[in-house]
Amino acid sequence: MTTKIPDLLSNLTDVSAFPLHKQLELLPTNDFKEFIENPELIESYIHQLTKYKEKVEKVQSTLSTLKIILNEEIHQNLITKYQQLTKKINSQISTIRQIYQEFQNLETVQYQLFSSNFNQDFLKYKMKKLIEKTNIESNEFGKKLSKATNENEFNNIINQYKDTRAKYHFRQEKLNRWEEERVSGFI
Repeated sequence: MTTKIPDLLSNLTDVSAFPLHKQLELLPTNDFKEFIENPELIESYIHQLTKYKEKVEKVQSTLSTLKIILNEEIHQNLITKYQQLTKKINSQISTIRQIYQEFQNLETVQYQLFSSNFNQDFLKYKMKKLIEKTNIESNEFGKKLSKATNENEFNNIINQYKDTRAKYHFRQEKLNRWEEERVSGFI
């Protein structure tokens, strides 16, 4: 509900000086000069004028209307909007806190997984299993060697056997160096 604020003055022509009372015009020049030079006399004279009183009442009425309009606007619109915005912000803060808590929980789980999957003992265990697997593969190629029917197949099996044995020895050496725990750390 938006109420129109009343205009105090529609234009500058509405502003006019109060007319001098006829009695002031009849004053002798010296008295008139004394009247003009004394601000207190002028002020008391102005406050007695009926036109001044009417203007003051009109201004007070307008100010009272403005006060009512502004109070309505502030209470009905601004405060309501502010309260709604406050609820929305508090809801968003709550959501952000919840998401942050989930993030922290997931981060903790991630670090736990990293520490369990990538700690030195577990990695050494995985390396030993990989070495065992490579050894079994190379032994399988050794068994296939006796079953080779031609020279081409025999050469192919020999090359595969050499490759797997090279991997086996490379990995075994890596594990041995790792277990030495050199100053340089994990290799």
